[in-house]
Amino acid sequence: MKVDLNSLNLNTSNLDRTTLGQAQTARSSSTEDLQGQDVAEFSHDQMHIQSFAAQALTTPTIRQDKVDALRQAIAGGNYVIEPEKVADAMIQDSNLLER
Repeated sequence: MKVDLNSLNLNTSNLDRTTLGQAQTARSSSTEDLQGQDVAEFSHDQMHIQSFAAQALTTPTIRQDKVDALRQAIAGGNYVIEPEKVADAMIQDSNLLER
């Protein structure tokens, strides 16, 4: 899945403190009305988002150095699969999915 980070509207400079305060008040009062129900809140720190977006846009989709190293190890017969490490990684991933 490709995320188009350029289409995100990350400009919050036009929001003033009054608007933000009103939004927080509305959120807290609506949260009180929803007791016993699942509630999800999304917040963002614009600097973090811009930093992550810049990093994502500059990271190559294929890490050629890793591909070349693996290709060389396989061709040279030096690539060893360690079943214990594979099993541990699978268990770790399944534990992350359960959270």
